[in-house]
Amino acid sequence: MMAKLYRIAAAQAKGSTDLYRNGQPTAVAPDSSDVDDVIQYAVSLQPSAADECAVCEFESKGALLDALVQLLPPGSDLEKAVYAEVDFLSLDDMQTNNPVAWLHLFKKLINASRTMNDQTRNALTARAMKGTLLPLGSPSAAAAEIREILRRSSDPIISAYTLADDLLHTPYRAYEPY
Repeated sequence: MMAKLYRIAAAQAKGSTDLYRNGQPTAVAPDSSDVDDVIQYAVSLQPSAADECAVCEFESKGALLDALVQLLPPGSDLEKAVYAEVDFLSLDDMQTNNPVAWLHLFKKLINASRTMNDQTRNALTARAMKGTLLPLGSPSAAAAEIREILRRSSDPIISAYTLADDLLHTPYRAYEPY
């Protein structure tokens, strides 16, 4: 499974670097079957008999889905990954059993749906021009589409939080992910 995730990451790195350095996105897209396989693997993970840590299980599944949301370019594969993560978060027991763990994962998804202010966009562009790695957790190029999926969620906490975030107009700022 890690080989598939590495291939997805390699495609993202190429596209992201070209976009920031040249201002032009590249046509490098990961194989959809890799994306489908990682999503299926993440949602089907079962806790081992020795693993009695519900938060650990929640975090491991969520980390895979969040990685896809962070790595995929706009399009149908990203949309599948976002819906998979929203479905995973929706009405999950962690909302009440461990709201801090649930909110940690959810805020990563909210962050991917935020817009960048000009200062942050310029700082990230300057980093890319120097060849410095860009931080994971920055807004997606499909932030508006992700935000719309969150707004339409049937989970009342997800949709209400997203609407409140909309009212506050909270922009993404580098190194201030929450």
